[in-house]
Amino acid sequence: MPHNRLRRLRAEYGLTLEQVSQATGLSFSTLHAVENQERGDMRLGTAFRLAHFYGLSVAEIWQPLYDQVCEEVSQVAIPSR
Repeated sequence: MPHNRLRRLRAEYGLTLEQVSQATGLSFSTLHAVENQERGDMRLGTAFRLAHFYGLSVAEIWQPLYDQVCEEVSQVAIPSR
């Protein structure tokens, strides 16, 4: 699961969703949805805020999701023309 990394990071820092929400300006519901993959399309602004907060690059935040999408797409046959 791509966003489990965000949950693990939060746990490593010993933070609650409420604390991350206050520090990043993101709503509790947004953070909860991102961590639980209820939103597969994390917004760029959300990724920027989380990357800055955790000291990561946006690419590091999105890499697991990118890998998952690539795997899913590679399983689909490309139609012939």
